[in-house]
Amino acid sequence: MLAATAQRAEECLTHMRLVRAFARERDEVHEYERLMLESREVSISIGIASALLGSVIHVAANVALAGVLGYGGTLVLSGEITVGRLTSFLLYSIYVGFNFGTLSTVYSDLMKAAGAAEKLFYLMDKKPDLPAYDSHAQLRRLENYQASIEFVDVGFAYPTRPDVTILNGLSVYVAPGQVLGLVGTSGSGKSTLMQLLTLLYQPTRGRVLLDGVDIQSLDPSWLRSEIGVVQQEAALFGCSIADNIRYGKPLASDAEVLFISVHSCEEGFFVVVD
Repeated sequence: MLAATAQRAEECLTHMRLVRAFARERDEVHEYERLMLESREVSISIGIASALLGSVIHVAANVALAGVLGYGGTLVLSGEITVGRLTSFLLYSIYVGFNFGTLSTVYSDLMKAAGAAEKLFYLMDKKPDLPAYDSHAQLRRLENYQASIEFVDVGFAYPTRPDVTILNGLSVYVAPGQVLGLVGTSGSGKSTLMQLLTLLYQPTRGRVLLDGVDIQSLDPSWLRSEIGVVQQEAALFGCSIADNIRYGKPLASDAEVLFISVHSCEEGFFVVVD
């Protein structure tokens, strides 16, 4: 179960852009919680089994100790050893064996806990540039929008390469229902435009407008749920084929899954990323 939980987390982090593009953050959190609960149940079962095994071992050890005392008692009665020597042997054996047996385990657990805590606190201290998906209640959503898109004097450079300008003063207007094809060499900024439109990044200059409204004032989860994204490279999660197809529309019927196509979408607008 821990492997399945780690796999799900790895998939979501690896395909974070896809998860955010389809506004599936909350669903992924719930799925991760479900896997964690299952893992907890397995851990509880393992704990119970370990406790029973430990009890059996302790009982066996006490029985062995009783046997040593019985045999040592006969030696004391026969005068071969003294009572003090028998007692010292038993105490030394118990203390030395117990401490050597737990010393390595305690040190290993401490190192694991320290390493895990360091990574955990590093992630907890990270502050997202955009608000988290569960804090969008006060952000705006558009009703009956026409889906006109406009890039106004947009400039952008990736945070990891701030000295490399990808977009510089770009202005583009796409009317509702208009089909626009972006053609250019690799690295010219085609995919960057789509990432700005879905609020995966924020422009360093200028604005991106939807029906004349700056998308940075809109609810990111709502905006992404209204956009259909077709990636060049398919990302597959560790679930069924049907669930992978439903990823952008979790409530899709079986018929929609079987006959899905880009022309069957009844609402929203599409973005094709090459």
